[in-house]
Amino acid sequence: MLVTQRLCPYLRFALYEMREPLPTSARRRRFGNLLHAAIAAYEQAGRSLEQAIETLARGAAELPPEDAREAEEILRWRHSIRRDAPGRSLMNEGPLRTSVAGRRLDARVDRFDAMGGMRLLAEYKTGLRAPSDLLSTQFTVLAYAAWRVFGQAPGVWEAEFLRARQVVRVPAESDPRVLERRVTELATSIVAGDRQPRPHQVSQCPRCPARAFCPRVTRMPRPFSRTPRVDPQPALL
Repeated sequence: MLVTQRLCPYLRFALYEMREPLPTSARRRRFGNLLHAAIAAYEQAGRSLEQAIETLARGAAELPPEDAREAEEILRWRHSIRRDAPGRSLMNEGPLRTSVAGRRLDARVDRFDAMGGMRLLAEYKTGLRAPSDLLSTQFTVLAYAAWRVFGQAPGVWEAEFLRARQVVRVPAESDPRVLERRVTELATSIVAGDRQPRPHQVSQCPRCPARAFCPRVTRMPRPFSRTPRVDPQPALL
């Protein structure tokens, strides 16, 4: 929710307050979910490629054959760069529950590693790229949650762009005061009811799943199909 607020407050409003079932790519979602599960199995089994491929095989029937082949190629590529990597995984596909601005914050981290006295936060992306500032926002939220839960902010941030076969180091912020200030600013804007159609990138508006409801891009916005969520203590996801 916090990252969506950064992307566009109106999109966050449509998704999380109005709970509108917006159109998404089911094929892309299935691919991402299964690949995340296979990678988690790989890490939890001590970087076992066999375990990752077995996990993939159990769900491969849900994917088109070309997606299943690409997923296996990604797993083999990851194994070639991960099998001798330093550090050990402390958490894989795990929840981080804390609070910010008086609201519950529920986050989920793809991987959290110990590297000596350092901590590494890794996220898996099935897209070929992502805007650097939005990526930084996501890592900031996760790093804040990790600091609150584990007492130490990760000093290394890594994004794995799986389809591009790239691992990108994202400039990390490990000062808890800075993390708390940035996350609190986002949370406060949600609590204050900011839902203005203010896209992070105007060029993305034609592809926004909420465009049919948005007064910025649609002359006659479609009415929402559901009533607003009423929750005196909403969780910030």
